[in-house]
Amino acid sequence: MTITKKQAEEAIAKHKSKRAAAKSLNVHTDTLERALTSTGTADIGTGSLRRQLESEKTLRKQVEEAFESYRAAHDFIDSLSKTYEEPTVIVPRESRRVSESMPWLFNADWHSFEQVKPEEVNGLNEFNPVICRDSVETTARFFVKQTNACRNITTINEAGIAYLGDLMSGQLWPDQIEGNAGTPLEEALFVVDLVISQLSYILKYGNFTKLYVYTVDGNHSRITDKKRKANRAHHSLEWLIFQFVKRHFEHIRERRIVFNIGVSIHNYIEMQYGVDKRHPAGLVWRLTHGDEGINYKGGVGGISVPANRQIRQWNEGRKADLTVFGHLHTAEPNLRRYLAVSSLIGMTPNGLRFEYEPPTQAMLTVEKQKGITG
Repeated sequence: MTITKKQAEEAIAKHKSKRAAAKSLNVHTDTLERALTSTGTADIGTGSLRRQLESEKTLRKQVEEAFESYRAAHDFIDSLSKTYEEPTVIVPRESRRVSESMPWLFNADWHSFEQVKPEEVNGLNEFNPVICRDSVETTARFFVKQTNACRNITTINEAGIAYLGDLMSGQLWPDQIEGNAGTPLEEALFVVDLVISQLSYILKYGNFTKLYVYTVDGNHSRITDKKRKANRAHHSLEWLIFQFVKRHFEHIRERRIVFNIGVSIHNYIEMQYGVDKRHPAGLVWRLTHGDEGINYKGGVGGISVPANRQIRQWNEGRKADLTVFGHLHTAEPNLRRYLAVSSLIGMTPNGLRFEYEPPTQAMLTVEKQKGITG
């Protein structure tokens, strides 16, 4: 039941009192009072009263929460002005565990006699046999320098050097017949000298008790018109190059160096490093040039798509913890599955259709128990 302000005023004027007026209107005096103070009608329904009480309760709760937030912020700001307590002090501690590691250098795609003119690659690169020799020497120096830096935190006695193929360009393409600095046989002799020089420097200045050399041949060094599936290595000048290199160190009676010259598209490294519950016998790495199986022509997703697919298939036959390859002139260290090594030659006219890659080689450090650490 509702009454208006006008009805309340008229009832009071007629009956001369609020109680009599309320009785005449059949309402409570409180309702009459609300009607007199309102601008509209007064509702005596219980639903309206309940909603009003809930609204007041909600508002009271919001005010209380706002006050608590203000008090918490005030207490925090006030605490900043009090005496600052020092944090926990980290005390230097020498590790009792003896750490032993092995560095690995990965050489790939030197293309020693290939010549790159700056004007042919938009000024992004220049390459010839003189630059190639300087780059190989720089790689050897950095490998030794970085190894010595690692010796500040771990013991290093042994090292590994891998050659992943295409150290020479050969005459695989017609433009290489015209543009190379010499014939394939002359280039092979040049690479023999480069490899011997690199290994000799590392042996002399690296202070290694043992140097393990692993090789695979590339597609540019073949002496056949088409790639051979069977007997591939024995049709490769790179296989011959490392036979000469091996005989050189045997001739000078260098006993610190051990060769493993690959005769398949894969060459496996088994090492007593990275020994843990999952690898009780240590890590196994697979070396391959990359021209067989990992087919990439610049598709979306990069080399990871063909690389992961092919490695998964290879692992069905013989599992490797890491596959290392070159050929694609692309650096990508996905160290859970593979390491793609870029090229020493860098950008070439043929490579302008791909993303720019500076001349780069690769190095890993593997620890006795923790595996790859650098």
